[in-house]
Amino acid sequence: MKWIIYATAFACLMMGCSHIDTVSSPTGILISQGDADIQDYASIAHLYAERCGFFLFGAIPLVRADLGWGIDQLVKEAKQKGANGIIELEYEIDAPHFFDWTPEIHIKGNAVTFKK
Repeated sequence: MKWIIYATAFACLMMGCSHIDTVSSPTGILISQGDADIQDYASIAHLYAERCGFFLFGAIPLVRADLGWGIDQLVKEAKQKGANGIIELEYEIDAPHFFDWTPEIHIKGNAVTFKK
């Protein structure tokens, strides 16, 4: 019986934990949260990706939903469309909390081609 109490207490303590991810700059494509202060570009498509992750007991990430994954998805989609930049990047990350152990990421941006 004691182990159930300890396991529950441990799980409750771990609810406040978060995963911090480092994002490396992808090569060959410009990413900006603004319009990159470049007026000479052609918009190709609006990009959007979302993912729900899962942390077992709030501590062990089984399915990651982080910024690195989101940027990788947008870069892959932008390159498939022939873009060389993503501007107006916006993202929202919902961290796991007490009754919802599923972190979510929603990320969007505009794929563009810069004119030379």
